[in-house]
Amino acid sequence: MANPHWSLFEVIDEDLHAFSREVEFSAANFSTYSVTLVRLYLSICSEVDVIAKLRRRHLYSQSEWVLNIVESTGHNDRKSVYRSSRPERTSR
Repeated sequence: MANPHWSLFEVIDEDLHAFSREVEFSAANFSTYSVTLVRLYLSICSEVDVIAKLRRRHLYSQSEWVLNIVESTGHNDRKSVYRSSRPERTSR
């Protein structure tokens, strides 16, 4: 599956459309409570959380990662931390 987040978005969108046939999305219905709404709300929040974490991981550069290791382990040399945390290369 190339983009699982898009597939889940489409499922949530279909669920919202189905729910809107039962309860109209308007200010008059803001106090409406439904287990279906809670399920949709939790699904949406969970997916936003997952995507935000993936995005943060993508933006978190290698140098920041090494700097955080240096600070947390007390090493005084970035290069030694980087060398020790890299996987070994295998010869071909």
